[in-house]
Amino acid sequence: MDARKQVEKQYPELEGKCICLYPGTFGFANNLDFILDVATTFYNPNIAYVLIGDGKEKENLVKRAKKRKYSKCIYFRWGF
Repeated sequence: MDARKQVEKQYPELEGKCICLYPGTFGFANNLDFILDVATTFYNPNIAYVLIGDGKEKENLVKRAKKRKYSKCIYFRWGF
């Protein structure tokens, strides 16, 4: 089974979507609000923005994402 099918099996909400992936630290210096801005400005139901990681800004980032108009296209994972 290829990697995409494994991911879609584990996370069916991502099936058939173009996945924009950020794997890394959730810190202030990483400017992840930029990804939230892109996700909401260029919203497309066929695109999923997946952020995988951890860091000091994790809780704040999740809160800010939930306040966005199109937060349903932003997914957080703490590991695959």
